[in-house]
Amino acid sequence: MNYEQEIQQLFSRVCEVFKLKNFKLKFLRRQVDANGRGILNIKKSYTLAHTNLKDKIITFDIYTPRFRKPKSIKSIL
Repeated sequence: MNYEQEIQQLFSRVCEVFKLKNFKLKFLRRQVDANGRGILNIKKSYTLAHTNLKDKIITFDIYTPRFRKPKSIKSIL
């Protein structure tokens, strides 16, 4: 099981606990430069998640901004 599948299972469990029906999970994708780094200016990167209640979509950033390593599950929750 890869990291994104693990987060997907966690999200489905959270939806069950909070009784959120028909919500979808998306992952925030960022551009990566030639060195494999994500964002060159971290000070301007404040977005951690988006929520669209009309379409019932929740978008998370599950990777660290600079080196695109997976964030810990505690920080996502």
